[in-house]
Amino acid sequence: MKKRNTKSGVLAAVIFSAALTMSSVFTGCQGAGSKAAEKETVSRETESTAAKITGKTVLKETEESAQKTAETSVPETAETAAPVTEQPVPETYVPETAASEQTEAVQTEAAQTEAVQTGPETAEEVYEEPEDQIYRMELSDYMYEEGLQSLTEILELQETEAQQLGMYAKRYEGGGMSVEWLPATETNPRVPITVNCVGNDSVAMLGIYCGLSYQEAKDMLMQSGWHIVGYDLEHPDEFYIEISDQEYDLIHLTTEDAGDTVSEWMWLNWPQGEFITN
Repeated sequence: MKKRNTKSGVLAAVIFSAALTMSSVFTGCQGAGSKAAEKETVSRETESTAAKITGKTVLKETEESAQKTAETSVPETAETAAPVTEQPVPETYVPETAASEQTEAVQTEAAQTEAVQTGPETAEEVYEEPEDQIYRMELSDYMYEEGLQSLTEILELQETEAQQLGMYAKRYEGGGMSVEWLPATETNPRVPITVNCVGNDSVAMLGIYCGLSYQEAKDMLMQSGWHIVGYDLEHPDEFYIEISDQEYDLIHLTTEDAGDTVSEWMWLNWPQGEFITN
């Protein structure tokens, strides 16, 4: 009887021990699972916190970098801008006729410019008016009463007392020039005139002026139909020309001491004496 009870007790003890073991194992598994879950939760929270911290740090660094870049960057200007590389201009097609016309136009313009700059190559191509025709005043166009009055004003001559043609004559002098004439009347419509020039080369009478070569003056008069007065044919002082019946003009020439140039001349339209008929 006692042995049976002992076996039963032992069996009960084994069962209890097994049950206790199983409970411990189950409890341990639960505890291990809970701890693993807690660890995973903590790990996730840590990662999230780290990500937040990292994101803020990266964002802050990015903002600071952008601010520094904006402060240090220099606006691009004409001076700082990179040089523009000129692109080659593509050649355009020019018709042969148009190109020929352009070439001829350029050559013509160049030739005209050269002609203006260089001028004629030879002296024959340059016409120069003789000096005596540039500034000398020809007096033969004024040898009438109204013209004489205009002549005295142009030459700025001063009125003075008459010397050759009587008390009613008019006489003007100035600058080596003297002009005297007798005004026309009903009984004498012709106007006697005397013009004398000494050393003034700014005026001329029929091309004769002071400073002209005597031989040139003589040849000029002879070719124009004037005649020598007197017998000195080589070096005469006076020349006359017949205007109409009993009307003559006379020119008297005075030369320098050497006899080479005219130093004085006198023109008159009332010569008197038998010499004009010889």
